[in-house]
Amino acid sequence: MRLTNYVQMAFDFFTVSPREPERLAQAPPALQATPPATPSPVSCATSTPASAPQPLGGHEYSHPLANRTLQWGEVRVHYWLKRSARRTIGMVVSPKGLEVSAPKWVSVAQILEALEEKRAWILRQLTAMRERSRVLSAQLLPLESPLTLPLWGWAMEVVLVAPALGLPLPRRHGSLGERCLGGAQLMRQAQGRWHDCDPLSLLSGLSAAEEVSSTSSEPTALKSAWAPPSTPLRLVLPWGERAKDSAVLIQDLSDAHKVRLANLVQTWMSTHLLACLNARVAHYAPIVGVTWSGIKLSRAASRWGSANARGVLSFSRHLAHVPLALLDYVVVHELSHFKHMDHSTAFWAVVRGVMPDYEERRALLQKTALPNWQAWDALAKT
Repeated sequence: MRLTNYVQMAFDFFTVSPREPERLAQAPPALQATPPATPSPVSCATSTPASAPQPLGGHEYSHPLANRTLQWGEVRVHYWLKRSARRTIGMVVSPKGLEVSAPKWVSVAQILEALEEKRAWILRQLTAMRERSRVLSAQLLPLESPLTLPLWGWAMEVVLVAPALGLPLPRRHGSLGERCLGGAQLMRQAQGRWHDCDPLSLLSGLSAAEEVSSTSSEPTALKSAWAPPSTPLRLVLPWGERAKDSAVLIQDLSDAHKVRLANLVQTWMSTHLLACLNARVAHYAPIVGVTWSGIKLSRAASRWGSANARGVLSFSRHLAHVPLALLDYVVVHELSHFKHMDHSTAFWAVVRGVMPDYEERRALLQKTALPNWQAWDALAKT
C-alpha cells in the first residue's frame, strides 16, 4: 500500500461461522456514525452491486473500486469485495474505504453476517478515516525549504549543504545515493549551538523518560515522555557541488532531484526506525513472554503493524514519525498477537498487563498527524 496520506491502524481478521446465518425477522436499530436524537428500527444490512450508488441524506462512504453496497439506516457504505483462496474473512478500512476479502467458498449471507458483527467497528473506522483525511489537507509537505518532519516526536528540519569537495547529485539507487546517506548527519541544538547527534542516543533518552513516566502517578497528559521534545533537530544531507558549506534550497532542485531527495530522506528514517524497533521489541518481548523470528518494515497505509504465525513482525515505516510512547504501544500490541491472533478480551488483557494505559496511547496514536508526501509522490508519477 502506498501512503499518500497517513492513517490509523485498522485491520481485523476473524473466522466466519460455519453455518448459514438465519435471516432476522426484525432488523436491529440503526447504528449511526452520528447518533440521531431518536433511533428508529431499520431493515437488516443488505448487499447489492454498487455500480450506480444514489446519494443519501445521511452519511455515505464509497471505495473507488466498490462492487457491493451496505445499507445501515441512514448510512450507506459502498465497499470492495474481493474473492481469494484465503481461509478467513478479512476487513481493511483504508483512506479509500472498506475492503473485504473473503474465501471463494463463503456465501454472501455469511459475509453479511460477518459485516453485521463488525458494524460498529467499521463505522467507527470509516468516520475516523474521513476526519483524518480532512486533517491531512493541512499536513502537506512543501516542495521548498524549510522541510520539517517529525522524528519520534522531535521537529527535524532537512537541510541540504554542498560540501567543499563536491558530491555528485545522488541517484535513487546505487552508490551515489549510498554516499549521500553515508554523509548524512543528524544534529541537535543545545545552548544555542548545533552539535552532532546519534539517532539511537535520542532513543536511549526517550526510553529512560518512558520508564520513569510509566511508574509516575501524574496524569498521562503531563508525562514528559508523551510530550514532543521542544529541542529542534536537523538532518544535514550533502548535496551538489558549490562553495564550501553553501546551502541548497529545495525549491531550486529539479523535479527529478526532489523525488530523489524524498526517497533518500525516507530511506534514512527507515534505517534508524528499524534499529529502534529491534531495540523496543527486544525490550518488550520478554515482558510479554514471547519470542519473534524477524522484523521488517512495510509501506502499509491502513495499519501500523502486523504479526504472523511464523513469528515475523511487520511495522509501518511511518512509525518513525510518532513519539516513542505510541510506537511502544504498537510493539506491545503486535507482540501480544503471538499469544492471541485476534482482538478478543484475552488479547486485550495481555496488552493491558504490559501497558495499563494502552487505551490512552491508542487514542493518541489515532489522532497523531503524520507528514503527507502527496506533492512529492505526484512528481514521481510524472
